[in-house]
Amino acid sequence: MDKAGSVVRRARRWATLHQAATYLNCHPKTISRRLTDGTLSRYRIGRRLLVDLDEVDAVLETSSYRAPQSRRSR
Repeated sequence: MDKAGSVVRRARRWATLHQAATYLNCHPKTISRRLTDGTLSRYRIGRRLLVDLDEVDAVLETSSYRAPQSRRSR
């Protein structure tokens, strides 16, 4: 809330499926599966299919998902 008592909203952080996959360090197909199973919401703006990165962050915080670890040479 701001000083006047009204709710202040942050601007959404939009990302394409590929951008969201890069953000999570996963394959775009993983994002597609989360959209299909309802874990993430999809938004269509014009012809573009987008996801909200704040929603992606919220899903990560409430799930057991772990980002892939980098591979180390042995």
